[in-house]
Amino acid sequence: TSFLAVLNAVALSMLSLLIWPFVSARRALLRSRVPNRPLAKRVVVLGLDGLSPAIAARLAAEGRMPRLAALARSGTLAELATTTPGISPVAWTTFQTGVDPGKHGIFDFLAPDRARYAPVLSSVETVRTRRGRDTVRGLRGSRPFWELLGAFGLRSVVLRVPVTYPPGPLDGY
Repeated sequence: TSFLAVLNAVALSMLSLLIWPFVSARRALLRSRVPNRPLAKRVVVLGLDGLSPAIAARLAAEGRMPRLAALARSGTLAELATTTPGISPVAWTTFQTGVDPGKHGIFDFLAPDRARYAPVLSSVETVRTRRGRDTVRGLRGSRPFWELLGAFGLRSVVLRVPVTYPPGPLDGY
């Protein structure tokens, strides 16, 4: 079993080396479709769920949040308006997609299941296939911005963003 694991790792490494030039060429071709030159080489968006901007600013000014104060000084700090209703799944989905809840279809943590009169998650649906397997389908009605960036060959790293299950295609990590 150990031999097969090592053999598999070597084979995958060789395969990745062989397809690397094609992947790089595809990414360069997609990147050439970007309409304008980017204003920044890298952009980092740090979202803090449930943290009041006024409290964060006060704590940073008092020196109790020195890392946040340093980030604000070295970059751009902006307070985003929230959604209606101002709850996490709605706000995060609006942030991801850039559209309001009427367009992306996420209005709360839970939604009513009209067939069974039981609450279900509003962002995903579990469906049983003909073969008896359960598959999960996302119910978000719009694409997140990192998928749009990937269409232009721009990579994204998405870490711990709420309401992203099941993960969609991503050019990045």
